[in-house]
Amino acid sequence: MTTPVSSRPGFTRLSRNCSDWFPLLDVCAYQGCLIADGEGVYDPASANGRLLLGLKGQISEMELHTIQLRLRAGLLNKARRGDLALRLPVGLRRTEDGQVVKDPHQEVQSRIALVFNTFLRFRSAGKTMRFFHQQKLTLPRRDRFGNLIWRKASVRSILDILKNPAYCGKTYAFTRTYGKPKNRMKQSTKRKNTGIIWKPKEEWIEIPNATPAIISEEIFNATQERLDHNRRMATRSSKHEYLLRGHIYCAKCGRAFWAAPGIKTRRGKKYEYPFYQCSGKLKSVTPVRCDNKRHSTRRIEDIVWAEVERILSKPELIFTELERRKKKDNPDTWNTELERVNTLLTNRQKQKDRIHKAFHITGDEQAFRRDIAAITKELEGLEKEQVRLEECLASSSKERIDLTKLKPACKIVKNNLKTLSFDEKRFALGVLQLRVIVDDDTITLQGAIPLPVGQVVPTAS
Repeated sequence: MTTPVSSRPGFTRLSRNCSDWFPLLDVCAYQGCLIADGEGVYDPASANGRLLLGLKGQISEMELHTIQLRLRAGLLNKARRGDLALRLPVGLRRTEDGQVVKDPHQEVQSRIALVFNTFLRFRSAGKTMRFFHQQKLTLPRRDRFGNLIWRKASVRSILDILKNPAYCGKTYAFTRTYGKPKNRMKQSTKRKNTGIIWKPKEEWIEIPNATPAIISEEIFNATQERLDHNRRMATRSSKHEYLLRGHIYCAKCGRAFWAAPGIKTRRGKKYEYPFYQCSGKLKSVTPVRCDNKRHSTRRIEDIVWAEVERILSKPELIFTELERRKKKDNPDTWNTELERVNTLLTNRQKQKDRIHKAFHITGDEQAFRRDIAAITKELEGLEKEQVRLEECLASSSKERIDLTKLKPACKIVKNNLKTLSFDEKRFALGVLQLRVIVDDDTITLQGAIPLPVGQVVPTAS
């Protein structure tokens, strides 16, 4: 015998999550409880009643998903039209009619511009912060009520200003999402998917004419390039100086080598053993470990610097090599070859689709396996060739050297080869764009030095 009818208006809202809805149907069927809405009464204990209630639950869950998609599409269209209002950083404010203007407080605008100029001068957020402290300058901020306040400069506040594209007149929406972060400080946390994940810049939605520019786009781009350079060259609190940090790469997997202050034990005594090692050996980087060897920093740095020192003693060789590579690495040649490979890839993909259609018509499995294996092998070869050509095209554009910087650097190094400091050696390697490719016991040097590609320097002593 069933209990009186239980009528809950709008039970479809409860059923928008099927993981909650179906257990509720089981409880109601067990207790003999009927479920009613505005259209009828249903018995979850019967097959027909459970079928109808299950369909209504699934339709309600799909309806919730459709509502979310429509809301998100509305926000996207609003952003593309330039009507989406986002929270403004300090230095910009929104008028009563919805227009975004610069803060009328001139000191706020000048202080923000000073942050960018100081950073480009010192090339470090920490040094920029210390400059503001020495000059007793504060930074404009906003409290939780939106009021303007002045606070002592910190690295975090300086980086927030330097990374915000709104100051150069560009505003983006939908730049990040939430999910499980790659690296979490506390692995035992109960909330697993609460990390902020930045989307690729290609997926950002630009809001046109959303904010006026306080600084020029050239200054902002130069700032971002310097920030990226600092991120790549970060020492990560290392106590050792690594000459080839940021210049040494693995020949087997293409990943960068990282330096670490290792410790070895000999006859019961511990001593430091700094080394370079491929990042492909780390489990957190890739499940397939790279088998390239570990190298002592002192030995590999001495070998590389001896070769670089030999080249820097004759700067005229560098300029001759640059002219030779300029003629050889013509970007037009790479572009033509890349277009040819892309055309072949498109044709082979169409041929693969025709093979699938023929198999559906004829049903000849033996011919299908033979043809699909051949076309797949050819596609893999073309894809590898496409990647190689793209790398050649990118390297030809990256190896363009500024001779106005290269000539004075070579002159300084030539006159003081034996007395160069660590920073001066790093400067010379940076100007030469040296790239050290390590493959077990051989080293290949690339960059603005007169070594043909593929010439190796043995590491064995």
